[in-house]
Amino acid sequence: MSNINFTSIQPEGWERGRGHAHAVVSQGSKVIHISGFTGRNADGSYGSIPQQFENSLKKIVEVMKTAGGDVENITMMRIYCSNPKGYRAAAKEVGGAYRNVLGKHFPAMMFVGVTELMSPDAAIEIDAEGVLP
Repeated sequence: MSNINFTSIQPEGWERGRGHAHAVVSQGSKVIHISGFTGRNADGSYGSIPQQFENSLKKIVEVMKTAGGDVENITMMRIYCSNPKGYRAAAKEVGGAYRNVLGKHFPAMMFVGVTELMSPDAAIEIDAEGVLP
């Protein structure tokens, strides 16, 4: 369990976010900004969109743990995708990849469809922010 105070903001009358919080308020001693990571495999290849999504999340969590935090310390994520149609088509598998890495932790998030990522073979890049205890 995290040592930060993390509260989701849910305005009255708004529909609850699906797989994310509309906003969060967090309190801790340090803020961490994590660069974007693609979901490249260890051998340099890129797999399916769900595989890339899961690999990207694992990298973010590894950086967070190295900094002294954990999954629950992530307060914001931005997902950049060069194939939004493919992402939507794989939504069930992407959701499974999310749960494998982040469980039921839902920070504020946004999704951005982009023309291309730095690596032309990458379909997913995710960056994050968090608050450390």
